[in-house]
Amino acid sequence: MSSAALQLLAAIVFALGASGLLLRRNLIVALGSLWIASLGAVLLFVAFSRESNDAGGQAAGLVVAALSLVQVAVGVAILGVAYRARPRLDADSPGEGEE
Repeated sequence: MSSAALQLLAAIVFALGASGLLLRRNLIVALGSLWIASLGAVLLFVAFSRESNDAGGQAAGLVVAALSLVQVAVGVAILGVAYRARPRLDADSPGEGEE
């Protein structure tokens, strides 16, 4: 696979994640979309690393992927606790359901 094809694939994956983040109201889906967008950035790290024959970009991509996965896991755990208090988790209505 050529470097240009990897860069195009990274742009498509990032655009899918960004559009999911902007268009969906459910916070868990938004966190998943944020993770997909960060995977597009990781793919771009790997593509440029492959082009320059340097393993530093692949190592940075691995670190970014691990950190974004931890970020999403913590976010889902926080949303799970919030869901117990209020069963509706929409980003458009953060204050609804409180008494």
